[in-house]
Amino acid sequence: GAKQQEMKLWQRAAGALKDQNSIWAASFSRKSSYRNPNLEAAIIKATSHDELHVDYRNAQRVFAWIRTTPSSLKPLVWALSKRMEKTKSWIVALKGLILMHGVFCCKVPAVQKIGRLPFDLSGFQDGHTRPIISWGFNNFIRAYYAFLDHRSAFLYEQQSRRNDAPMVQEIFKLQKWQSLLDLLLQIKPQSKSMR
Repeated sequence: GAKQQEMKLWQRAAGALKDQNSIWAASFSRKSSYRNPNLEAAIIKATSHDELHVDYRNAQRVFAWIRTTPSSLKPLVWALSKRMEKTKSWIVALKGLILMHGVFCCKVPAVQKIGRLPFDLSGFQDGHTRPIISWGFNNFIRAYYAFLDHRSAFLYEQQSRRNDAPMVQEIFKLQKWQSLLDLLLQIKPQSKSMR
């Protein structure tokens, strides 16, 4: 009812405030091989707490950075990892995974050398929603994370197996693709509260 709507409004306001504070803090960081304040701000905007809006413009800015300046990968990994490790919001976690998925789709050689994902959402728990509602979102985040983590590890392993015999390479790829397909099929809404 009305009380639930009021709580949602407060959560949205608190999330927007957190995002603004994070952007403000990023603006004071000095640019280095691990930090890029402009890239950090774009990541924060692309992974905002706003469940009604996806900031495609800033996500595209992140992808453009990676494509045109592969050295941006270190600051991206640092900023996204920091954001993912701190979040207790399924919205931010989901947007972060989508952003990381998009980075993999940029097909930049340096991205394929990441190996395992630089953050861990395997035990993710939303801290802002009641467990009776959040369990479906938590499972969705964990399944999506498992898929992306294994996909990233597979891309890395492929690089290191280039000296294997062609037949061994193909068998390895088939096994890994089957495993990835199984993980991909786990990513689905499991609760009626998910829209």
